[in-house]
Order: sequence, then structure tokens, then C-alpha cells
Amino acid sequence: MYNNALLRAKWLCDGDTEADYLFSTEYNSSTYNFSFSFDVDTRVLTIEVLDPEKGSGTISRLTSMRLFSGLVQTLVIGEGITDIRSGAFENCIELTSVSLPEGLESIGQRAFLACTALESIEIPDSVTSIGDGAFHQCIHLKTVRLPAGLTALGEHTFAYCAELEDIVLPDSLTELGIEVFTGCTGLRSVNLPAGLTEIPGYCFYDCTSLTSVRYTRTQSWREAHLSIAAGNNALLAADWTYQTPADCTAILRLPDSLLELRSNALTGTDAQIIIIPSGCQ
Repeated sequence: MYNNALLRAKWLCDGDTEADYLFSTEYNSSTYNFSFSFDVDTRVLTIEVLDPEKGSGTISRLTSMRLFSGLVQTLVIGEGITDIRSGAFENCIELTSVSLPEGLESIGQRAFLACTALESIEIPDSVTSIGDGAFHQCIHLKTVRLPAGLTALGEHTFAYCAELEDIVLPDSLTELGIEVFTGCTGLRSVNLPAGLTEIPGYCFYDCTSLTSVRYTRTQSWREAHLSIAAGNNALLAADWTYQTPADCTAILRLPDSLLELRSNALTGTDAQIIIIPSGCQ
């Protein structure tokens, strides 16, 4: 499958004392154009473009990389890597630090799934696509910086990131996948960007600490609709700030399955029309 695939181990000795092990692999084919090295002593995994003349590199979850999935603590991805494929670093349970390059365009499904030691991630602005479950079950993830040009978050992207406290969704975002923040029990606040018109089912299910929601429209449109699907009661129980231009009618549609609203729910909203299902009290 791979042309010139080489797995080798180098034993580098410092005199007669400690030895460092450096494992490296090269993938040079029409599909993959990257090399990686793993330093056992520092537990740093470094990934770089193998042949810059062939263009950008794509990272996939290859068998040889799985040898180190339980050992990697620091991940450094060099410039020229544009795509991280599905499951590339899933279950890297010791991973605590990730450096992503400007120029990276996409993070695939389950790319960092169950990286349970990861506490923060800064995603460069060049990324436009984050796949389903990319950070699912990163249970100690506390801070996330999302790219400014991101338009969609896939299903379950941050599901069960229990220590995630605040999330700033970029203004460019227009689509959320189902259950994107489900089980984020530590989430306290969220801003809903201007282009978002629908909250799909169970996006904020079991977000028991959520207290603050801000939804702002700055453009002057005749109507601003925000529909909320079933399974988002935690979102509705929070204190809302819903702001639109003076010449815009704000319409908030609540899910048909909603049975009860907290007495002070939506007290901060400026929505002129709130559509409440008939069975809600």
C-alpha cells in the first residue's frame, strides 16, 4: 500500500550512560506524504511533511503510529500538514499538549476521541471543518479555541467533555450537529452566533451547569428565527440574552416536547415573539 515505507529504530547513546530511543517512519506515496518520529524519552511525537515538493501532507491512523498511542504526551504537527484523517490520534490517553500548524484545513471524525488527558486545544483559523466526534470523551478538556472561519461543528464533537466550562462559537458558524455538547456537565456559558438559526436535538443535553446563553444578531433582517429542537431543556433553563437590531423581529421557537419552563427562563431575551408548545406550563 505504501511506497518506500520504512520503520526503523535508532539507539543513540550518550557515552556509557542513558540511552534514548527514537522511532521513525516515512510514508511517501500518492496518498500520504509525511514522516513521524517518536522520542521515547521525552514522549514527543513529531509529524512533518516528508517531501515538500509533492505538496501538502495528510495524516491517517496508521498501524505503526498505534504503537505509541498510549505513550504520547506531546504532539507537534509541522507546517504543510493540511488534513488530519479520521481516528488519527484517538485513545492517546497520555496526550496533554497539541501544537497544530497554521494551514491545517480539516480535523477528521474521532481524530482526538478519548484523549482523556488533554486539557486545552487551540485550533488555527485555517481550519474550516471539524468532523463528528473529533473531541468526543476528552473528559479533562477545559479550554477550546475554535477557528474564526469555522462554518459547522459535526455531531458529538465535544460530547462528554465534562470539564469544558465556556465555549465561544465563531460568528461564521451556521450549523451544529446533534449532541455536539451533550454531557458537558461543567459547561457554564455559551454564545450562539448570528448565523445560527437552529439548535438540533440534544445539542446541550445534560449540560447541568449551564447558566448563561447569549444570542446576538447584528445584521438588520426583517425576522431573526432561532428554533430549538427536543433534548435542550438545559439550554432553556439558563438565563438568556437575546439581542437583535431595532428593525428586526426576533422569533424564538421552543421544542414541541417541552413540558415546563423555569419561572425566570428567558428573562434576558429581547425576542418579540416566543413560540411555546401548547403542552408547556
